[in-house]
Amino acid sequence: MRKLMLVLFVLMVAVAARADTVWLTIENVTPGNNNGSYYVYPYNFALTSPNSSTYVAPTSSTSLVPLICDDFNDQIYLNEYWEATVTPGSNIVGNGQMDSSGLSGLATSQLQGYEDAAYLYLQLLQNPSSANSVNINETIWALFSSNANNTYNNNGLNPSTYNSAVQSLYTAATTATAMNGGLAGLADLSQVVFYTPIANTQVGGSGLPQEFIGSVPEPGSLLLLGAGLLGMVGLVRRKPSEENS
Repeated sequence: MRKLMLVLFVLMVAVAARADTVWLTIENVTPGNNNGSYYVYPYNFALTSPNSSTYVAPTSSTSLVPLICDDFNDQIYLNEYWEATVTPGSNIVGNGQMDSSGLSGLATSQLQGYEDAAYLYLQLLQNPSSANSVNINETIWALFSSNANNTYNNNGLNPSTYNSAVQSLYTAATTATAMNGGLAGLADLSQVVFYTPIANTQVGGSGLPQEFIGSVPEPGSLLLLGAGLLGMVGLVRRKPSEENS
């Protein structure tokens, strides 16, 4: 039993260590939440070919993963696919695609923007209603880009003119992530991962794809994956637009 657990631990570490990149295929945006102009959370992806430069298309049995977009200025198309770097939230600063500097968004720094985005996304997971999907995704977009404000409200580029829902969510996020000297925000970042597109890997779209946020897989998922790998070890031993989103 001790040897079995050791093998499982090694396999889990190996899987985690190799999860540096993955291929994303945007399959659908069901149930179709939108703000009248753009689709919002969830964007449903098939994730395939981890840590491989070769794309493998998903099959009908591939599970879809719902992600939220933090990037208003770029765009994707249904069935487009690309390779992305998978970055833990705690390492996203300096590695992420979004940076509030020069974008005139609500966030005053990349760290604040990503902390607030993580907080808002985790709140949405607790109550993923259509209204919350719209308001929270708009707020996350507004953290990094004033263009989101301009599109929704036609109020120019002044972040203070965002609608009341965005302002309220932004205030709640900054208050929460500022607690305990920012430790609350860092804790929130530890619960998410970022899928940052690798330039020039996209197929089926135009320009750089958007960056997306997802939740960290539950430990139970890793255990199931490890169990599956153990099963494969046993087998080896026995048998030597397109829609614009």
